[in-house]
Amino acid sequence: MTTTAPKVSAKAQAEKFAAACRADGFFWTTWDSIVTIQKTFPKGSATEYTAADSIAGYLLSLAPLRGGSVWGTTSDGVGGYAGLNGGYYRLNKSGAGARFLNELAKIKA
Repeated sequence: MTTTAPKVSAKAQAEKFAAACRADGFFWTTWDSIVTIQKTFPKGSATEYTAADSIAGYLLSLAPLRGGSVWGTTSDGVGGYAGLNGGYYRLNKSGAGARFLNELAKIKA
């Protein structure tokens, strides 16, 4: 016998995502089916940058996304160098569901 996890509402998912972002000092924006999280810090602060890089993937995992791709100022490319020197960390993921985006829009970033 298999059991399935109870379905979680889009509102509950959006609230959990928003709370986690706030707890780690990130703010978010949405456009089309894309969720973007961002955090700012003093320019050149490797400690702050690596902390943001280590948590950002988890934060986006809280958003119910269907497929899509991830891009931004991650440490595996030149975007990371730009983010570190610019004092920001930004990560985008496409493929967000409309219900989640609608609920997230009701919550102030």
